[in-house]
Parts: sequence; structure tokens; C-alpha cells
Amino acid sequence: MPEQEQTAGFEVKIGGKRTRVRLDSFDGRDTKLCRDETGHAPQFWFQHQEEWDIDIIAMLVWLTRRKFKPALTYDAVLESISYDNFEVVSGDDDEDEDEGDDPEG
Repeated sequence: MPEQEQTAGFEVKIGGKRTRVRLDSFDGRDTKLCRDETGHAPQFWFQHQEEWDIDIIAMLVWLTRRKFKPALTYDAVLESISYDNFEVVSGDDDEDEDEGDDPEG
């Protein structure tokens, strides 16, 4: 994964759906959910991007998308991602992009 500053975001495309993920968009509930599922808070994962695999990318995407679609489950995002259908398409914060720009995702 590309090196990013801790507060930077990234954009990922999974099966054609784009999502902008930013560390500063996560709240206490997101942090607890991430820690419960992965053993670490989102901040840890932003600091250790070299350890990311698709389950961690799915976690960060889920935390972002659930703000727009609360019924979305982590398992649903896990099922939607595979090594051949995702890519990190941006590592910098574009002013014209919205966080979690896929509200239906």
C-alpha cells in the first residue's frame, strides 16, 4: 500500500464502487468496532499500512460506508472484496471528493 501521512485518506475502488476513507472521519464507535474486529484501532492501521491486506481495507471501507448505510455489515464488505476486484486509486485528499462518496455502497 502507498505510504500516507496519519491523517491522510485514500480512495479505494471495490468492484467499481469508489469510497474515500479518512482517518479523521472515524469516531469512538468506529474505533471500538475496528478494535473488536481487528485487534487495533483505525489509527494503528493508518500508521502500519505495509501490513494492510484486503480484510483491513474492507474494515476501513465498512467504517466509512456505514455512516451512509447503517445496515451495511462488515461481512457484506468482506464478501464484496477480493484480490482481483479492488485497487487503491488515490492516496491524497482531493478537494472535490466527498468522504464515503458512495452512500448506497
